[in-house]
Amino acid sequence: FNASGVVSFARRFGGTGSELVTGMRVNIITEEINLAGTYNGNMVIDGNNLTSAGDLDIFVAQFNGITGASNWVYTSAGAQADILRGLTLDNSGNVYITGGLCNNKDIQGPFGLASGGIYDMFVAKLNSSGSLQWARSLTGSGSEIGNHVSLDQSGNVCVLGTFDLGIGSRGSLARNLLNTNGSRDLFFAKWSNSGVYQSLKVSGGTGDDFTTSMVEHGTNLLVSGFAQNNSNFFGQVITGSAFGDGYVSSMDASANPRFISKTSGADYEITNAVAASSKGTPYFTGTYKGTASIMNISLTAAGTTNDAFVGRIGNSTTFQGGPQMRQTVAPRAMDYTDESIFPVYTEWYQVVAVQVGNFANVSWKVAEEFTNARFFVEKLVGNNWVTINQVNGNTSRQSMDVYSVVVPSNEGDQFRVRMNDQHGLFSTSPEVRVMNQVASTASSMIGLNIYPNPTKDVCNIAFAQEVKGAVQVVLTGLDGKVVQSWSFENPNQLITLGLNQVANGLYLLKVSSAQGEFIQKLTIK
Repeated sequence: FNASGVVSFARRFGGTGSELVTGMRVNIITEEINLAGTYNGNMVIDGNNLTSAGDLDIFVAQFNGITGASNWVYTSAGAQADILRGLTLDNSGNVYITGGLCNNKDIQGPFGLASGGIYDMFVAKLNSSGSLQWARSLTGSGSEIGNHVSLDQSGNVCVLGTFDLGIGSRGSLARNLLNTNGSRDLFFAKWSNSGVYQSLKVSGGTGDDFTTSMVEHGTNLLVSGFAQNNSNFFGQVITGSAFGDGYVSSMDASANPRFISKTSGADYEITNAVAASSKGTPYFTGTYKGTASIMNISLTAAGTTNDAFVGRIGNSTTFQGGPQMRQTVAPRAMDYTDESIFPVYTEWYQVVAVQVGNFANVSWKVAEEFTNARFFVEKLVGNNWVTINQVNGNTSRQSMDVYSVVVPSNEGDQFRVRMNDQHGLFSTSPEVRVMNQVASTASSMIGLNIYPNPTKDVCNIAFAQEVKGAVQVVLTGLDGKVVQSWSFENPNQLITLGLNQVANGLYLLKVSSAQGEFIQKLTIK
């Protein structure tokens, strides 16, 4: 429409199935229209012919705001019925979306993510040309859906949504999930603009809780929603009815409410949307039945079915009909954690834990290492896996590499290694139980002898039988740092190492070949 309300253009797009637009944002500088939604079957937008892979696939499309011509279309296929509900833009024209992916952990969903429950929420960033920059998700035991997405003043990506059963960051064990109080509760999650997970908070009461909209409100976020029975909105109690009441709240970018104004009545009321003027004045709209108090203003419906209401809550300093501050309770939260975003396939080789005195040397080989990877060595303590050490990986992908670290241990302890990169990809190794000091995985290592030990400047490695092929020898300190390494080709039955440049101390000497490996404590004095 133009400024006088006259239609400037109208465009259609669609196909053989069903199409639904669930979000729209206009770039106020370029007047480009950004739409987000779902489709099934075949859908055509100008020359872009899309075919869904599952029951519903998601799409994002950008149109010229003057002519209505399409600029680009993005879609990401999922195996089943996926949901896209929230859309926002930044000042550079980047697009942020959120929703839910439906499948299970063995089937790829949108962006290659896979859900741990029925639905997992996702959030993704596209650049101004429609190219995917990153995608992240949270996991849970039921259904988690991202309903709204906004940016805070630092450019962090904030998602508000609903979940049932339990929710947690990627990599969370079931026992660590944050659980619901009622049928549906709320979650507020945050990622940096580059997609690094920051935090997660949840709230809700004994009934059904959901939100209907979220918009930027100065440095805060303005939210509308619905709460049933006595509910908790991120630390503030909302005293409601069994039918349910609507509310409007302004909260900061960490989900701390500044105020809450709510409806009440003999039946249910829902606030369906909020908006804010350039002066920060909140406006709201919704529906109600019978007689209701809408933010302390009494209204009576004309009939027996739903009537609509619209209103405002004063301005940034005077709240008409509010704010109605409620009793404060402690919110449930999962703060910043190294738990990662989504799992990928990795090949782990020769994950070994060998007891050396009061320590264990945990070593591993890994193929398809991620860029800027970190390895977290975890020990089973009771029923929980606890991170006890961290090793930085190489800065580029490797077809195969070897790592080790020395950690306090008792014989019989269980260990595993989790690889995690700065973007949240993760893979966990098989679990291993610590072995005795001399370990062998092949017959060529049986009877291996390292002498003299203690030694001063020379060490011999004698094999019980001839060894062919490459042999790698690594000397590490008890902190896991490599002191010196050697490579030999077809060494037969004897290897001699020069140690005159190595300081006195206690070390671990590891001998590896294609047939296996052997680790032993070595004293240099």
